[in-house]
Amino acid sequence: MAKTRIQTNEPSNFGRTVMFNTGEITFDKLGFAEVDSEVADKLVEDYKGWLFKEEAPKKEKKKVETTEDMKKYEEEIDRLKGLLEDREAKLKMSEEEVKEWKNQVEILKSGKEKAEFDLSEHMTQNKKIIDELTLKCQLQSKTVAQLVDVCKSMEINEEKYKDLTKKDEIINLILDESRQ
Repeated sequence: MAKTRIQTNEPSNFGRTVMFNTGEITFDKLGFAEVDSEVADKLVEDYKGWLFKEEAPKKEKKKVETTEDMKKYEEEIDRLKGLLEDREAKLKMSEEEVKEWKNQVEILKSGKEKAEFDLSEHMTQNKKIIDELTLKCQLQSKTVAQLVDVCKSMEINEEKYKDLTKKDEIINLILDESRQ
């Protein structure tokens, strides 16, 4: 029977004996073995891409980089570094803005509490003013004699109102006394 040379492209099989379904095959240190032609045909068919008749195709060597390629790569690296630095600067600015906004929020929160307190004070003062104006309107509709009766009912010292003759003077006295 004619012998055919086969080769494996699997480096782990170089210089070893490997068991196949057709029997054991011993590869030399370069990955070659001599087998019968029929066995070679069957093995090459069963193990496509792993066993070959004659010589296994050489793996492509990597392209040798030229100085032009290296310059292009360096330019691309510089461009990407610039982009990275820009993004880092923007990120840092954004972080600072976030801190500033957080401070503003805290200031506004504390200001809100103070404003709420001030608002409640103003509302209390407004209520007093409204009550006073309501009372003043009611007193304006009364006569001087009726106003003197109001002074007596409020137990205001008679010395304070006996010499008052004008309605506005008596009303102001009543309002002053009601504030105390």
